[in-house]
Amino acid sequence: MKEYWEPIYLNEAMVWNCATYLSGGMSLESLVSSEGEFKGGAAVGIPLARIGGEYQKATAEEVVLRATLHGKHMELLERLRKDNMLHSFEASQLDKVGDQPPPYVEVEVVLKPVDFHRLLELAKAIGEFVSDIPMEFLNILWRVAAKSSARDGGPKVAKVKEYGKACAKIADFLLQDYLQSGQLEMVMYDPKAPERAVGLASLDLSERSASQLRAKLSGGRFRIVGKVAQQAHAGDSISLLQNTMLSAIVAKLDQIARLADGMPLEPGSQTQGRTSLSEALQKYKPQVEKVMLLSIPGPAVRILVMSVCL
Repeated sequence: MKEYWEPIYLNEAMVWNCATYLSGGMSLESLVSSEGEFKGGAAVGIPLARIGGEYQKATAEEVVLRATLHGKHMELLERLRKDNMLHSFEASQLDKVGDQPPPYVEVEVVLKPVDFHRLLELAKAIGEFVSDIPMEFLNILWRVAAKSSARDGGPKVAKVKEYGKACAKIADFLLQDYLQSGQLEMVMYDPKAPERAVGLASLDLSERSASQLRAKLSGGRFRIVGKVAQQAHAGDSISLLQNTMLSAIVAKLDQIARLADGMPLEPGSQTQGRTSLSEALQKYKPQVEKVMLLSIPGPAVRILVMSVCL
């Protein structure tokens, strides 16, 4: 009996590029005709789009492409398995991918959002909410919290709105920086050991909303098909912040701190108790990771996702 996977997410460029390669270098235009027939496969069997009483060629081709994509995806997976180009792994066995991974891998995992992205969205929402609260309501809250009979909190309450607006701007800036790469990253967890992160799934955002895609995939158990882009062996780790400006800022501050550690101190000063930024980060990392996962310890992999299926 044939097995069918329902695609929840498809990286269309990867699917068509791989299909083009396996079909001997045929162009996309030759793979799909405007009459709705897939060359090398069966007819699509759906009506073409009709606008204003006339069939529009561009729209028709788009409908055909969308309709054939799911079927072509399953055909592609079968061909990749047949040619030994797609290898299946258990989530707990991703360390066996090796230094020369196969062209494509498939693994069943539970997907969860990166905490950094989620916390930034929360900070932005809270900041915007606080900055939009009417002053009269803030004054009421101030009187209740401070147990004061004063009519208003004056400059103190006004600063709360300023802080909220500043918080929203900073969070929005970091969010845009995080999404500038055009990739949404989801943490992959072992279904048999839900607390163990086994890697990152990188999803292309060319034609998708990050929020919608994250909401659709969060917490679900899916089959991932893609290419291994990065490996972390035991003792190494995969950073969840490596594509962000925050990571670059921390790295530069750490370099500055290391230079400062190597400089001679002023006469009479003490070296005891002086720590580098990297040592401080390592010291507080366990506490921070109770709120936000910063890295995934190896063995772990980063997969550039071609499809997410049920």
